[in-house]
Amino acid sequence: MKKYVILGLLLTISNQEVIAQTTRLIVPTDAGIQVPFGTVGDVLVAGPATSQIQDSAGLSGGVANLPSALLAQKSSSTPPSSICSTGSYASGFSCDLSKLNYAVGNNITGATTLGQPTTGYLVNPNMSSIYVYFSNASGFNNSTSSNSGRTNGSAIYVKADALGQGDTTVLFGNVFVNSARAGATSFLANPAGGIIGGQVLAGQAGVYLEPLGDMNCNDQGFDVACIGGVFNLNRSVSTGALGATWLGLRVQSQGSASIDAAFSASGNINVGYDISNATLGTNQAATALSANQRIYGNVTSGTFFPSALSNSYLVYSSGASGWQVITAGVTNLTVTNSYVGVVNPSAVNSGDRFGVVGSASTQLGMTLDNSNSGTTATTVFSIGNNTSASEVQFALNGGGFSGGLGANAFAIKLGGTSMITMVGTTVGLPNVAVGTPVASLCIDGSNNIIKKTTAGSCI
Repeated sequence: MKKYVILGLLLTISNQEVIAQTTRLIVPTDAGIQVPFGTVGDVLVAGPATSQIQDSAGLSGGVANLPSALLAQKSSSTPPSSICSTGSYASGFSCDLSKLNYAVGNNITGATTLGQPTTGYLVNPNMSSIYVYFSNASGFNNSTSSNSGRTNGSAIYVKADALGQGDTTVLFGNVFVNSARAGATSFLANPAGGIIGGQVLAGQAGVYLEPLGDMNCNDQGFDVACIGGVFNLNRSVSTGALGATWLGLRVQSQGSASIDAAFSASGNINVGYDISNATLGTNQAATALSANQRIYGNVTSGTFFPSALSNSYLVYSSGASGWQVITAGVTNLTVTNSYVGVVNPSAVNSGDRFGVVGSASTQLGMTLDNSNSGTTATTVFSIGNNTSASEVQFALNGGGFSGGLGANAFAIKLGGTSMITMVGTTVGLPNVAVGTPVASLCIDGSNNIIKKTTAGSCI
């Protein structure tokens, strides 16, 4: 019922003639409401009444003078005899309007009708098909720390019951954009089409601005589906002329002070961010960050955004020309295109591909663990090219290396030959009968350890 009251108020305030009829179709040549603000054509209103309705009373008496027909309810159980075409304004009302509570047409023409501002943004409320001025000086909020115990006042209220099949929507827009700005060098200069637009302005400190109000999904105990917002973007031309850009969602911070977060989530969530179903482009860019932008861990959560960040993060450092892992303020790992540095990369020797740097208070070391690889596995640390005879290998043998010495055998190999082996409490040196030994000790043919100080066979 409220929408009829609102329409009635608008018609009364405008002090214009209303043609309300169902006995014939409304066409663009009908007189309708003549809007005296430029060349705007006809504004047509069709309702359930069967005779012309006029009301020239002022605002104070307008509501009392509203005809009962304007407040009538409609109940339709059969389809209209013809479907209205949205292809053009000229044919938009050449259809069966008998099922409608009311229909409004507003045809605005003329290059200067809506104004020609040189800067800023000009809005013409009195050029709209429906103009509502809603002033609310009432309302209540019980809590002083939350929005508990709160009232609502709405300029337009719609109650919809989806009791059949298919979709039920409170508002459905169908916008067609078919013009261009001559000389445009950016798509932003061309005409735009939108379904919802507007602004929310603050009048004093502490108020809450919410351009898109709370949209609540409540399953009420039923197993149902809910997706907060769906934007179906159907792009077939990706030339990008005039900088034409397609984005699923964009948050623009335009003030001199930073907003606290571009995106925030709370409550029970299984996956925070999911693009696993997306077909990414050539670069497979799932996430894009500029140099020195960070991914933080161990932050302190707040009500709407972190109340405190930590000093542990992952970052691509422009100074290091590579990725860095910082934990508790210490650079633990640096990965560039030329080396992997652990702890302090500046202390790694120039040209090193991997560096482990300790300090007076920390143990310097590296662990290669084969405990999860089975009893026959081998852990190997190699120095040199694996195709070179001068390659040095340090190996913890589980049975598959150094000639099957058994589990927990350690060997140092040079060019594939075991030079030193350790099995249990036994340390083994190679049996060199002839040639130049590779160490100052060698074993002769009788298995004696000989100190060797000169070249030649082990004698």
